[in-house]
Amino acid sequence: MRRTRPLTPAQLAELDFVPPAGDGVCGRAALTAANLKNCVVYIREAGGKSYWFYAVGSPRGGVLCGYRRVGRAWRPGCVREARIKEYY
Repeated sequence: MRRTRPLTPAQLAELDFVPPAGDGVCGRAALTAANLKNCVVYIREAGGKSYWFYAVGSPRGGVLCGYRRVGRAWRPGCVREARIKEYY
């Protein structure tokens, strides 16, 4: 998948909100991140970063790869499961 926008315009419109803190799944349950393949999730990292993420594969070596939303574009990127504080 080499598209910079893996979602349709209608799906993008749904991502113009930020979920409230505490509404997500705790990062300790990140073992369930294997179930995030082909899903769009809102990730809050332990360091304070938060963003929408489209996972294109199951985690390998504790790293989840896919596309991170930066502004209105999607950029390829990875996130370490250990850094995930919460996801929605």
